[in-house]
Amino acid sequence: MTEGPAGLAALHLDALYEREGTTLHRVRSTDVPTPLVHLLRTPEGNHWLISAAVPPSIRARLEALFAAEPVLPLDAYESTPPESLDAARRLLDGASREHRGPAFAFPAEPSAIRSAPPGYTIDVLQASVAFDAALGLEWVAEAKPHEQPLVVARAPDGRIVAV
Repeated sequence: MTEGPAGLAALHLDALYEREGTTLHRVRSTDVPTPLVHLLRTPEGNHWLISAAVPPSIRARLEALFAAEPVLPLDAYESTPPESLDAARRLLDGASREHRGPAFAFPAEPSAIRSAPPGYTIDVLQASVAFDAALGLEWVAEAKPHEQPLVVARAPDGRIVAV
C-alpha cells in the first residue's frame, strides 16, 4: 500500500466506490446514485474517478481538465473550488449537483446506526453545536445539521472521538 495522502486517497475511494482504475462503477453498499465524477484533492496530487456511464469522448476531455487541476495545500481545499468545475459541468450537460465534505451519510434515526462499544455513545445532531477548536473541527461551525445531520461518537468521558 502507498504511504501518505496518495495511499489514504486510494483507501478513501475504495471505501466509497466499486471502481477499476479511474472508472467509477457504483457507490458501495447504498442506494445513493453513482456520481458522474469524483475529484479528490491531496497535497501530493489530485485523484479522480469518472463514471462508466460517461461517454469516452467526454471522459477524455474530463481527464484532461482534472489532470490540469492545480495541486493545493491542505488548508486551501475548502475555500478554493476546482478550476475545472464550470468546464466539467458544461461537458456533463450542466450537471450542477455537488457535494463537498464528509463522504458518508447515515440514517436520520440514531437507532439505525450500529451500536457503539460499551461506554461510548452515538448522537445524531440536528442543530448547531460548538466544538473545541483544538479538535480541528472548525468546519463543523459552518455545517448545516438541519439539512444533513451530523453523527457524533463520544468516548465514555464525553470526548468527541468521531464526527
